[in-house]
Amino acid sequence: RRHPHPPEPDPVRAPAKQRQGAPGESPIPHPEHLLVVGDRGYAYSEHIDRLRRAARQAGFPNLMFANNEWGLGQKLQGFDKFMASLVMVEFLQDLCLGNYDMACLWNTQWPRVRDKHLLDSTDGYKLNPIAQGFELLSTALGQSMVKSSTTDPLVYGFACRDEQGEQIQLFLLNKYNEPRDIVISIDPFGQPLKATGSVLQSPGDRLQDQPVTFDNDTNQFQSTLPPRSYSRIRFLCDCAKAGSSVVS
Repeated sequence: RRHPHPPEPDPVRAPAKQRQGAPGESPIPHPEHLLVVGDRGYAYSEHIDRLRRAARQAGFPNLMFANNEWGLGQKLQGFDKFMASLVMVEFLQDLCLGNYDMACLWNTQWPRVRDKHLLDSTDGYKLNPIAQGFELLSTALGQSMVKSSTTDPLVYGFACRDEQGEQIQLFLLNKYNEPRDIVISIDPFGQPLKATGSVLQSPGDRLQDQPVTFDNDTNQFQSTLPPRSYSRIRFLCDCAKAGSSVVS
């Protein structure tokens, strides 16, 4: 699994990995930033596309898919409690990116293990920071994906909107060891009413406020992502319509 904060690369020139496609297909570029599962060479969000394509070819275009046992297992080494949880948050985000119909966490607890599971069995089964990551991502359930893009491969995530068209949510993982200033554009732009943010950062025992400002001259939102953090920014506006896109 990919380390959530590798040595600082030049994000513009970070090479794209290649993975082999199905027989007769060209190799598909693998973005450098994605969480790679084991030695398979692809992320779960990529794997599900292959399964759906196979289902369509077999005559089952509406087949639903679930990951019934996801988690870190016991092999992750060299991570403190917060960083192990941040890897879990990225894992769950990748399942969201893949639009899985269902996903069941396997790592709820394990005897004498404190940092790779939802619960710390060495400290009265207290919740680990992954619980706050679950809290952030839970608000995306049942919403519609919005086209989104980022100019930095180590600051990435996804956007979604509610069915009433009143809110857009942007989820962003900052993999850098330092803060990252971001500028957010929404197209087509509507008059903003409010933007609020919440962030999971070390030590991760509670969510914190993520300040977000609006520049009237550029019609853009601005914020600073803490180092090694996961943020959710909510935009309440008349721009959360079908066809909207978000660039950060």
